[in-house]
Amino acid sequence: MQQLRRRHTANHYDEVEDEIYETTQSWAQQEQRYEPIGPPKGYPALDFCPAMLKPTATITMSIFYAGVAAAMAVAILVPDSRGPYLIRKDSYYFAASYGPGLVAAISSFLYRITIQEFLRMLPYINTSNESRSSKAHRTLLAMYWPIFYDKNTSGKMTIFALNITTSFLLAYKAAVFEVVSAGTTWNLYIHTTAAVPLIAYYTVVAVMMVYLTCWLSTKSTGLRSEWDPQCIADIMALFCHFDVDLDNVKTNTGYLPYPARICEEYSYRLGYWKRDIKCRRKDGVIYCSQ
Repeated sequence: MQQLRRRHTANHYDEVEDEIYETTQSWAQQEQRYEPIGPPKGYPALDFCPAMLKPTATITMSIFYAGVAAAMAVAILVPDSRGPYLIRKDSYYFAASYGPGLVAAISSFLYRITIQEFLRMLPYINTSNESRSSKAHRTLLAMYWPIFYDKNTSGKMTIFALNITTSFLLAYKAAVFEVVSAGTTWNLYIHTTAAVPLIAYYTVVAVMMVYLTCWLSTKSTGLRSEWDPQCIADIMALFCHFDVDLDNVKTNTGYLPYPARICEEYSYRLGYWKRDIKCRRKDGVIYCSQ
């Protein structure tokens, strides 16, 4: 008797699931047209930006890097730069010995965390802007980590070179600054030849921060101001209304670790969409990627 009840219950659930599936399929077939719109009245603006990518942070970092480059340039261009700087106080000795290393560590930390935030936001930036950057090979199918493997941005080679240089920044400062004991005093030597590449590095990073500030000022992440996607569930929520078969997209694009073909027919946009037919929501506005 229990087996018959279980079988009847299972069949009942199967029928209910079939009805739900058919209703969902019929509803999905009607939702074939979406109209991209800006943030409607009463909806949150799509202006989220991480703290490290805000103009205040990037401009401050550009000033910091430019200041370090200028200070080093002055140090090697003054008349006494060919000879050692005489240090008599202990506080100056500690500053000369550990100051360059501290500056290098801070510079490396700021650069890395800024680039990491940029890499994290770049998929959303590319998807939210209606341009050639919204194509599949620049959005969903692009490979952003651990560094750009595809042509997602024109600055990928600069970022790649600076990532390598930044890794050796802390060790390289030892080739530029040298403190030698001279009895009760110390001599600080600044090697001009080794300092020139370091000045060039800080100058390039300062210019890149200025460029990044200008570039981000014309872009949008497409994310709500109060929402920072940090887990897989957050990313999945953006594609709750996504109706494209990714397996089919990968097949059509020949998607491989190093893509050989580019799919130009698919384009994606992250933002507000308005449905052309009535749906469960009154105004028919949804926020997702399509």
